[in-house]
Amino acid sequence: MSDVFQRTGRGGAGNYYSQKDLEEAEKAARANDLEAQKTNSPPPPPEASSSPPPPASAPTPQYVRVGRGGAGNWTEPPTIADAQDRQNHSDHTTAAVSATGAGKPRTGLIGRGGAGNWTGGDYYNNTTEDPEQEKAEQQRIADRIKQDIDASLPAPPKTYHQHDRDMEK
Repeated sequence: MSDVFQRTGRGGAGNYYSQKDLEEAEKAARANDLEAQKTNSPPPPPEASSSPPPPASAPTPQYVRVGRGGAGNWTEPPTIADAQDRQNHSDHTTAAVSATGAGKPRTGLIGRGGAGNWTGGDYYNNTTEDPEQEKAEQQRIADRIKQDIDASLPAPPKTYHQHDRDMEK
């Protein structure tokens, strides 16, 4: 049963492949892999000694994966000095960002950002205990909005209807 289909991806009819197809694709990928670090030198001749070979230690990787994946997220492994420099830079950046916002309370922005996530400065500190006063304030604001709209829009032109014309005759 070597021709069993395997599911790949997130599902759907186009994401089922046979074992043979997968093996062929893997061979082709290995043959065309640019990051495989191929060497053109021939292997060294075997030594004719009676001592056992030393244990194989894991070679240090020539590339390490960073980020969330993808072709652009492979890099050379950092040295300890590089890692320390990056950490110092990160610490300085964090300190600068927190210093700029230290004196300002974040009262206007809620949520993850965007136009719909801004509120008035008193959103969290709404201490109006008198509902009548709040209702009067809302009515005053609504009246001002209506007055501004009425002042900015021209009056519509007069309309003429057929029955008005019949009455004039």
